[in-house]
This record gives sequence, C-alpha cells and structure tokens, in this order.
Amino acid sequence: MTTVPDDFPRDPFPGGVPGAQQKYLARKIDGRFVVGLTDEELAHRFKVCSDYLPLLVSYANRKLAEPGFTQEAVLSHIRSGVARKNEGFTPLEIEWLVNRIDQALGQSQ
Repeated sequence: MTTVPDDFPRDPFPGGVPGAQQKYLARKIDGRFVVGLTDEELAHRFKVCSDYLPLLVSYANRKLAEPGFTQEAVLSHIRSGVARKNEGFTPLEIEWLVNRIDQALGQSQ
C-alpha cells in the first residue's frame, strides 16, 4: 500500500449539507458510517496527485524559461488553472500540489 506523507491533506469533512444544524456526509461501509476518506481512498488521492505533479513541475520549468515569468506568477497560474480545469482535485490538494511544485523549483535552482 502507498505511504501517504504527513503533509498530504486529510480533509475530515469533505462535504456538507446546508441548513441551520450542522450535518456531515457519511457513507455506510461494512456496517459502519464513515465520514471522510478511508485509508485506501486517501492513498488513491495521493497517487493521483503524485502522478500529476511531474507534469506540473515540467510545465512550470518551461514557463520559467520564457522571458517575463516569475516563479510566483507561474505558481499562481498553475493554481488557478488546475482549479478551473476541474480535474477533481480538492482545494487542499491543489495547495499541496502548488507547495510541492514550489519546493521542486527551489531545488532545481
């Protein structure tokens, strides 16, 4: 099984239902109600993000090689582009991706 790093987002309440009283989305798995992701689902989310990360780092490096692009501008562009593309990443996962790209770009300089 994939080891998920401690800094990978673990949103304990990935959804909610509006109303005056607080409610949480839960699923019944093996006779138990589960709120949030199971360990297997979390490992899958991490793998999806990890598989996408090298593509984004490569894109960031290409953009930085072009005149007029700063690292901050490239990261902002990636953040909004991933969110706009609606690939199924949560806002917390997008921030994790951007932080990892920032780290990778810092190491390559």
